[in-house]
Amino acid sequence: MTLRNSQTVTALELRVRIALTPDVVNTGAWSTISADALVTTVEQQADALVYTFTLKPGMRLGAATHFFGVQYGHATGGRDPSRDTYQAVATADDGARAEVDGRF
Repeated sequence: MTLRNSQTVTALELRVRIALTPDVVNTGAWSTISADALVTTVEQQADALVYTFTLKPGMRLGAATHFFGVQYGHATGGRDPSRDTYQAVATADDGARAEVDGRF
């Protein structure tokens, strides 16, 4: 995922849901945002792996392009990603809020 912000961000949450298909397992997550500024969690739910990236309280992100990756293994062969989703919510230092969501 690529997120671009043109204003300073004071709150950010990005959630990526990977639908559980045969043999889906978490193999990692990463971001270009420093680990000192970000909390990254992975939760296995009944129907999905849920990766969440949250900006820590008090942290600020200047205008920039940020990258996030979720990694998972799955059964041999192709995998249909149509049930995989993402949602991002950001708040700028002036209080403006932006949301985006979709499917892969």
